[in-house]
Amino acid sequence: MNTIQVKSVLFLIFMLMLLASNAQSGDSIQSEISTNNQNDTIEVTADTLIQQKEHLPRRATMLSAVLPGLGQIYNKQAWKVPVIYAGFAGWAYGIAWNQERYISSRKAYFDLIDGDPSTSSYNDFFEVPISEEEAANNYEQRFLQAINGYNRQRTLVMVGTAAFYILNILDANVNAHFIDFNVSEDLTYNFKPIAIDPVTNNPIFGVSLAYNF
Repeated sequence: MNTIQVKSVLFLIFMLMLLASNAQSGDSIQSEISTNNQNDTIEVTADTLIQQKEHLPRRATMLSAVLPGLGQIYNKQAWKVPVIYAGFAGWAYGIAWNQERYISSRKAYFDLIDGDPSTSSYNDFFEVPISEEEAANNYEQRFLQAINGYNRQRTLVMVGTAAFYILNILDANVNAHFIDFNVSEDLTYNFKPIAIDPVTNNPIFGVSLAYNF
């Protein structure tokens, strides 16, 4: 081989060695990046697991929205469930009570004004049956007022039931936030005497209040 060929071969060998070195360096960098990514993944996974273990207010809210009392069970406050359902039972009884009297008063009123003697359900309100004429003269306005009154009360009880349902959801949400609320035992305060002014270095007398949290 002549001198030019030898130089060409040496140049090629040098270039191959340089490329191999760069490749190893790149592999090393890529390996470090992969290692860092794996570590990041592990950290993210750990954080995710920690978050999954935390008490989730959103979950408590959704559970109580789907089924009242379920969020309270999730909050480990199952003792509230009987109270919640007793409340709903009371509201339901109020609705049924007003609905029943609304229907009976409405039927009595229409029986009273229809002019048909055979329809006299209004007598269910009296111990002694009375004539349609007598009932019309003395009780027609009362039955009309009763209809409006029971209808209004039924509506108010329905509104109260809806408000109680929302209160059940809010209770689950608020208490879920307090479950993970941690107050450190180091949350203390104390008084410290001050003998020297930190600005002028002049002797003074005073007291400072220090908080530790």
